[in-house]
Amino acid sequence: MSPLQAERPKNVLPDAQATSEGAEESHVPTDAADIGDDAARAAWADAAREVLVETAQKYHAVITHKELAAEVMSRSHIHTGRPMHYWIGDVLGRVAATCAHRDEPID
Repeated sequence: MSPLQAERPKNVLPDAQATSEGAEESHVPTDAADIGDDAARAAWADAAREVLVETAQKYHAVITHKELAAEVMSRSHIHTGRPMHYWIGDVLGRVAATCAHRDEPID
């Protein structure tokens, strides 16, 4: 199963959980502008980490920034019309900080 076909992650960061719960229950996409950049990016970072872990577990698997951006919006149910290059770097920075805090990658 490709990372784009994987289930939505069950564990969401506390900040992101409060933000995405309503959208998750109704499956109605939330606009990032309605909840604020920081909340949207926190939710996207959590989803991005899960997608990247899934991708890394597959031999020779890769994912483009464009695919990652689409998948994190799909999993979080938080969308934006803003071009990806304005926010994906910050999201990946948050993922990197989380991984460093968790002392990842692990063996």
